[in-house]
Amino acid sequence: MMARTGRAPLVIAVAAALILITASSAVGWRIVGGLQGLGVARHADALALLGAVESNLGMTRDSVIAGRAAIAEHEAELDEQMSILAGGDYAARVENLAEQVGLLTSNVDLIEAGRPELLRAILAGEAKRVELRDAASRNLTLALTNSVDNQTYYMMTGRSEFRDTEADSLNNLEVLRFRHFNTLASATTNGYLVLQSASRMTDPTLVTSLEEAFDSERHRARLSMEFLSAEGGPEIDESVIPLAEQLFQTGPDPINYFDEIRARLSLAVAERELIALNQQILDRLGAEIDGLVEEIQRNAASEADQSDRAASTAGTILLGIAIVGLIATLAVVRHLATGRGGARQS
Repeated sequence: MMARTGRAPLVIAVAAALILITASSAVGWRIVGGLQGLGVARHADALALLGAVESNLGMTRDSVIAGRAAIAEHEAELDEQMSILAGGDYAARVENLAEQVGLLTSNVDLIEAGRPELLRAILAGEAKRVELRDAASRNLTLALTNSVDNQTYYMMTGRSEFRDTEADSLNNLEVLRFRHFNTLASATTNGYLVLQSASRMTDPTLVTSLEEAFDSERHRARLSMEFLSAEGGPEIDESVIPLAEQLFQTGPDPINYFDEIRARLSLAVAERELIALNQQILDRLGAEIDGLVEEIQRNAASEADQSDRAASTAGTILLGIAIVGLIATLAVVRHLATGRGGARQS
């Protein structure tokens, strides 16, 4: 009788403990789910940040490789976080979240896939800019300045270190030379500035207007170069015409500098659009995560209330069992004591 009475409370206590464990497990999964949602947000932000860096001259082969390795790491973490979330509740929320994560990783991968071509175009454009700077800003400007100074001195004094005789008066040819020298100097300076502006251009819609301005300066320079090639006189530096032609051959076919700029800007614009799109995806992803966390918190609170009620019920049951067991034990002790007393009296 006493053995059976002792086992009954144990069985019921185990059942009550299982109830508590089951309730706490549900709450625990929801807490873990909330943490996974926050983990998705953290890795998504890091991934978008890596993809948000526009291609630039400061990037090296090593930095690009390191960036790709970091991207791969965050993508792997996102896959792991999403696989854990997929194993729980909130299927609709998790599905929406997975869609945004997929769009984000796809866009970042597209940015990285297009980066090598864009970097090559940027490096080629920078090399061309430096070439133009050296050719036009240094060599051509120096040669033209010397030529203009020599021609001006001859017109003012009638003397020139490049001539054997001194002129008593100026003729129309010398005036034309002076005018074409100055026209060529102005056209090459303006043309160079246009090319420098184009090399730094970020808006592809403005390239055509710059190309038209360059064509206008090239036309002005062409007329003066034709005259000076035939009638330049001894004051003209022999490198002026070749250097000027080199500068203005930048524009026309077969290799059109402005077409190269358009191609580079097209790649850069595509990259910027993907970066901007990633920000929109992050906003939607953040909204989904906020909704997921809020839903998890509501359900966790509800589960906690149920657990409290379950724990209270189990405690009442255990208390009742203890009281019943105590009464039963006292009854047995009393019965045994009465039996022993009767035996002594006998």
